[in-house]
Amino acid sequence: MEYERDQILAQFQELSGIDTLEECSHILNQNDWNLEVALNSLFNDVREHPRQERENSQKREVHSNRSLVARALSMVQWCRSYQPKLTTEWIYYAIILPIKIVVKIFLSIVSLFGWSRKPAIISVAEDVSSYRRDFEEEFGTFHPTLFEGSYNQALAAAKQELVFLMTHIYSPDNQDSKMFCQQTLTSPDVVNYINKNFIFWACSVKKNEGYTTFKSLEGNIYPLTAITVLKNNKMYLQSYIEGYLEPQPFVNRLRRVVENYKAILIKARQERDERALNQTIREEQDKAYEESLRADQEKEIKQQREREEKERLDQEIAEREIKKKAMLELLKERRREASGLVPDEPDPYHSECVKVAIRLPDGKSLVRRFLRSHSLKYLYYFVLSDENSPSEFELVTNYPKRVLICKPGEFREEIPSFGDVGLGKSEVLFVHDLEA
Repeated sequence: MEYERDQILAQFQELSGIDTLEECSHILNQNDWNLEVALNSLFNDVREHPRQERENSQKREVHSNRSLVARALSMVQWCRSYQPKLTTEWIYYAIILPIKIVVKIFLSIVSLFGWSRKPAIISVAEDVSSYRRDFEEEFGTFHPTLFEGSYNQALAAAKQELVFLMTHIYSPDNQDSKMFCQQTLTSPDVVNYINKNFIFWACSVKKNEGYTTFKSLEGNIYPLTAITVLKNNKMYLQSYIEGYLEPQPFVNRLRRVVENYKAILIKARQERDERALNQTIREEQDKAYEESLRADQEKEIKQQREREEKERLDQEIAEREIKKKAMLELLKERRREASGLVPDEPDPYHSECVKVAIRLPDGKSLVRRFLRSHSLKYLYYFVLSDENSPSEFELVTNYPKRVLICKPGEFREEIPSFGDVGLGKSEVLFVHDLEA
């Protein structure tokens, strides 16, 4: 009885994939150690949560339409990887092989309807970072450069950089996965080739991001390596490498994929470079046009300012000319009026006669006789009436030098006479131009 339960327990753990014997025993106890009922209850009680629609729409681009027959054949290949050595193991293998195939196919069919076990959701960043930490702890720090972001971000980066994307799904419970990491992913040839030609994204299937990516890629065998490349501006899954491969065969497979699809990337890079060049040319043309337009505008503004300045100066000159003409006309009128106000010249032999010699600023001399009783305003009128006299002036004696009050004004008191200021019979006066 105990031996039969051990056999059932071993078969259940093998078929269910559950890690601990305690959990397997618990499930079998709940189903009276009936293997078929226990398996049915396990697969019917856990259901996968759908991935968010945003991620589905992006990852759906890389799904390949793999047939159910192909999935079944891959199950057979997986089962054949088990190599019995003893007779009892051969008997056990012959019994368990059909069950494995049926259950694996059943799981594949069920997974099409969204039923499967799924790890707890933590965070995408932690899922990828934990893979790198676990890898380095177990296999060393020499490995391909890992893209530490989500799978969708890795797809976007490969699309942006126009390079191949290598996706590696690792199972810590699978010996082929361990061997692949230990021998292949740490090989210098493999690491150098991947770093040169690929963006490398990897995650453990035990993590939510790795599990979801594995399901979206429709993987069956660990380790899973998928190659994605840009085509028609979308990322498409172009190649699967399932199971363990030694370093050199693995590099050869990668090299064939790169050779087959590198022309697509080269063309995409050329188109991108051409678009960038055209964009640069357009930007330079736009910049040159803007600079030319700005120079024309600045030139137009400068010319406008020069025209406005010239117009202003011309206007000022014209206004000054008008003002000057008006002042000249006014001065002529004042001279005519002043000429009419000067009294007749007295007889030179008159006892009160005063002879005055007047020196103008331009050197011209005026001579005129007045009476001692005449107001000095008549002297002012006489000088003003001459066309060579300044419009505004003062009359100054020679010695002692003094200014004669002679200009009539609205608020000025009575202008003194020649006798009042002590002028003799003959005097010399100087005209001082007040506007000079």
